[in-house]
Amino acid sequence: MDSNLVGQVYSKSGIAYQYGVVVLNVPGTIDADYKEEIKVLLMNHSEENYVLKRGDAIAQMGFVKMFKAVKNVIEFNGCCCGEVKMSMIKDVERKGGFGSTGK
Repeated sequence: MDSNLVGQVYSKSGIAYQYGVVVLNVPGTIDADYKEEIKVLLMNHSEENYVLKRGDAIAQMGFVKMFKAVKNVIEFNGCCCGEVKMSMIKDVERKGGFGSTGK
């Protein structure tokens, strides 16, 4: 997969509408370097139980280009002016899933 792409996980509209079951952290982001099993956080907003069966389609994923904002501060005649540059994310392999970037 392109190292500048990330997967974004979304709720299935039919399950959300009919049963109140949604992806909790929409969009859930899957980094380009993530190579483990993809897990989805679901939340049931209804009063009824929703039973998942193996093979059920519980979420959907789209792919988008990811940019990382890098802030550079430039001093001009004693005045600090902020300049924001956009750069592609680094192609650095990372281990772990939920919250592993530490941010």
